[in-house]
Amino acid sequence: MGRAVAALTVLTGLAVLAGCAGPTLEPPPEGTSAGESVKLDALFIGAHPDDEASLLSTFGQWKQAGARNGVLTITRGEGGGNAVGHEEGPALGMIREGEERAAVGLAGVGEVLNLDKVDFFYTVSSALTGQVWDERDTLERVVRIVRQTRPNVLVTMDPAPSPGNHGNHQLAARLAVQAYFAAADPAAFPEQITGEGLKPYAPAKILRNGLAGSDSATPTGPGCASAVIPAGPNQQVFGVWSGASAPDGRTWAAVERDAQRRYVTQGWAVLPDVPSDPARLGCDWFTQLHSRVPYPAPGTPAAALPAAILTGTGPDVPRTPGAWVPPDRTIEVAQQRLPQVAEFDRWAERAGMPWLRGSVPPVLTVPSGGSREVAMTVTNRSDVVQSGTVTVAPPAGFAVDAREKPFAAIAPGTSTAVPFTFTSTDPALPTANQGGDHPYQVSARTQTGLTAAERPALELVPATSVPAVPAAPVIDGVAAPGEYPGAPLDLSRRWEGDQPCDGPADCSGTARLSRSGETLNVFAEVHDSVRGAALAAADCKRHWRTDSLEIALDPSGTSENTATTMKLAVLPFTAGGPACAERDADNHQGPASQTAPGVRFASTPVPGGYTVEVAIPLSALPGPVDPARLGLNLLVYDSDTPDQTGQTRIGWSTWPGVQGDPYRWGVAALPGYQAPGGARAARPVIPSEALASRESPRSVEQALAVRMPLSGGPSTPPGASGWLTSADKDDNAVEARFASSGRGVLSVLLRDADGTAGSATTSVDGPGEHRLTVDLHRPLAADARAVAVWLAGPGNLVSQVALER
Repeated sequence: MGRAVAALTVLTGLAVLAGCAGPTLEPPPEGTSAGESVKLDALFIGAHPDDEASLLSTFGQWKQAGARNGVLTITRGEGGGNAVGHEEGPALGMIREGEERAAVGLAGVGEVLNLDKVDFFYTVSSALTGQVWDERDTLERVVRIVRQTRPNVLVTMDPAPSPGNHGNHQLAARLAVQAYFAAADPAAFPEQITGEGLKPYAPAKILRNGLAGSDSATPTGPGCASAVIPAGPNQQVFGVWSGASAPDGRTWAAVERDAQRRYVTQGWAVLPDVPSDPARLGCDWFTQLHSRVPYPAPGTPAAALPAAILTGTGPDVPRTPGAWVPPDRTIEVAQQRLPQVAEFDRWAERAGMPWLRGSVPPVLTVPSGGSREVAMTVTNRSDVVQSGTVTVAPPAGFAVDAREKPFAAIAPGTSTAVPFTFTSTDPALPTANQGGDHPYQVSARTQTGLTAAERPALELVPATSVPAVPAAPVIDGVAAPGEYPGAPLDLSRRWEGDQPCDGPADCSGTARLSRSGETLNVFAEVHDSVRGAALAAADCKRHWRTDSLEIALDPSGTSENTATTMKLAVLPFTAGGPACAERDADNHQGPASQTAPGVRFASTPVPGGYTVEVAIPLSALPGPVDPARLGLNLLVYDSDTPDQTGQTRIGWSTWPGVQGDPYRWGVAALPGYQAPGGARAARPVIPSEALASRESPRSVEQALAVRMPLSGGPSTPPGASGWLTSADKDDNAVEARFASSGRGVLSVLLRDADGTAGSATTSVDGPGEHRLTVDLHRPLAADARAVAVWLAGPGNLVSQVALER
């Protein structure tokens, strides 16, 4: 084949383009991703690869019943851990996509769709997630995919800010709920209908994973799906037993566990076998959020059938939009909500699911021995002005500035706040998860006799005072006399991990703090009988994979999420020997040498454990320090295995997911300290690089198989498209011919049974027929083909041709 072509563009030495002007061309319907998309029966909408992993037993049974199921994953998990290598960012996203496809494939799920949003770090904030993901753009893409794939059932995650619930999970679920309604509304994203040829589509129902609103214990055995009775009319709970037989003779629970082990980067390869006794196998649980069709009543035999969720045609319980009847209340009283809880309640109203309001128990934290002002909000739901009193009965161990306070002249439909100051009075009360919630009663009564009550709770977090020392400690991993005169902090309480510590020698610790001028000093002694994996010094990140100490600091003591905090982790040893330090999931994550200059640290091995000593300039924190309420936590990550998987997590202020919940951190006072004038909060530096679907051969080839554009974006219109027409192989290259009906960028992948053998990208200025030479970096194997992605503005089109030898 001759290669003497007119060189118009040369890109990275790989590609040569030749073209000529021609008439506007229409893209062919065959051989491209254009056309009507695949129809799905069920679509799971999650945030990361592996979010669907606990439901694969059910998806497998649905596939067995003839259903076609898909998974929509908003990110590829680039911000997660990697227990098997050093890859991170887009390279890790490529690996995790492959793990997800292998895992869900065992349950018969062939369609895995991605939106290419970035997985930045663990956060419990839906609001921060929405900012990073561009919430409206993400919703538009989810709606487009629902209209394209037309699933009967949507399945998603918990949209509520339940303690420890990942903010990415929350927003993924909220977007699924919004898409459930918006996809059916022709006024929502109307350009998808008028410009892209899609039609409004209303899924029959939407459910989230997990068991909510049930008064029953979680049962096991073949009858588990019938044994759970909802607590009220707005909690519809369904189960699918995992002990049913898969086609290979194993239980679906065993198949699901095999699938979960495919997520090796997440340390799941070592998950234990499921019980072999069917009586010990439980259900996959679902809570129905909304249904447009009748469905069998939960707890009935019809509802216990594996496909009951899919079919939903039982005559027992109809549910249509607007069928929910709100409680009959004419006045309400409520303890002030955490900001994320208040925002969720507002969202539930806007989203058309008001029954989700109040699904997160109201709690607030009080420092041990300290005080906090708490507003009690009184809302007048009646049609006349109301006045009256609010009465508080504090929990044991707490005092309140007044048991009763008045409110006056609340107009109909409005609210007022009545403040009470609570003080922790019992120093013997345990703090954090050891103390748990301290519920109490708040009630309101009006002059007209209306009454309301709520039973919220307070939670105690530990508190300390950091003494000033005249001389700065020597940062050598040893606590010399006088360097740390403050009271020791107990770091031995467990907050996460499957197994408790075997004893103090297995995992426990204490810490002492001091302040020398503008520097906070921390000395921790950790008892740890078995070393975890020694990471390479260049792999000093994602500290939860091995032994480490994390120091969490919230300068204002009021941060909504960790993007305005510092979270500094010290790994006491590396494969090269010395300790290393990094920041993670905070205002600026990365190696401490780059993200926290001025921080000094040292670690010393001691019999049965190690010490860590750190000096942190207060100026390195992402905002000015409030010396009365510096948020503080110290968390120990313990791993007794060499495979880079964390096991037990202990610390000072301990709750599940506490590393992402600054409001549950402890409180430190800095007597005598005054922040320098003019100090300002630093804008967070959030990771923004995600793998694009056009760079993922699996995603590109799937777009062809299901006839869908990439990334939830639109397909290019006929007047702005480009597609392959043929491809010929030479000795060391392939000449791809393609046509275009407008301007755009073409990327070509040479694919075969062994993967990708070459690639090239070029831009096209207008319509015509063109040639692109793509060099091979290895000989082609069987099933050789050229696959191309055309990008034009927001749209994309995938095409493919077989290679001619």
